[in-house]
Amino acid sequence: MLKAQDIEFYNPHPALQPYVQGYAHLSMDDSETDTLKKLYPTNYSILSFDRNSRHFDEVNHGEYNYPLCFLGVTDFCRSFTSSPNSLIGVFFKPFGAYSLLGVAQHELTNKGTDLTDMLSGGQRISRQLMDDLFSPEQSIHMIEEWLLQQLQWQRYTKKYKDRIAYACNLIRQSKGTMPINQLCTDLDLSETSLRNVFREYVGISPKTFSRIVKFNLILSELQTNPAPNWQDLVYRFDFFDQTHFIKEFKRCSHCTPLQWLHDNSTNLNDHIKKGVMS
Repeated sequence: MLKAQDIEFYNPHPALQPYVQGYAHLSMDDSETDTLKKLYPTNYSILSFDRNSRHFDEVNHGEYNYPLCFLGVTDFCRSFTSSPNSLIGVFFKPFGAYSLLGVAQHELTNKGTDLTDMLSGGQRISRQLMDDLFSPEQSIHMIEEWLLQQLQWQRYTKKYKDRIAYACNLIRQSKGTMPINQLCTDLDLSETSLRNVFREYVGISPKTFSRIVKFNLILSELQTNPAPNWQDLVYRFDFFDQTHFIKEFKRCSHCTPLQWLHDNSTNLNDHIKKGVMS
């Protein structure tokens, strides 16, 4: 099982902090690479580099055999049977990848994409990172220098950035329970405009973003208290009833809350949240 010491975390350059949550170097020995791991729905995207081009092989959704891989926001549970021995990851804030890369995020949602040919300088940075002499720290530094150059995209993507950042904060503060019509009123946008802008900047609709925020908060509750008061969770997270709660939980995790509590696979979200996302 993946241990906390298997992941090293690094803070981003101050100029990138509005867009990047942090960097991580994940390393595993051969006994860990083929154990079952799960990555639950996330409202952040990941740019990852693996020198051996062995990215997560995702059950039922293909495998990513290129060194510079972008994993978009996902709204379903990813199960992995194999993974790299060493992986460097850039964890973007919800609107950060669009702001830096200039690619509409709904085109990258729920899949892995080869960024080598898609972005300016992608081939160059990929070739540089392939040098075996570089340490993880040096590789992260090179990726960061490249991202600093990408700040030029701000000129084209900043129109709604502040409003999207504000919307994300409102949704988090409400624990994912804020009504969408209230969000539209606060942002002075129609529901259609808000949905379209959210999909472009974040990759998913504000409703789906709210669902993911709520789901991850519930996971944190279950990790803290493995014998929860189910009715209290239903009430605090604004579900109609327990049936609605279980249905929404299964939508995100492909299992019931009780099944999740007895699942022994490695939960990658837990390690990420304790480091980069804290």
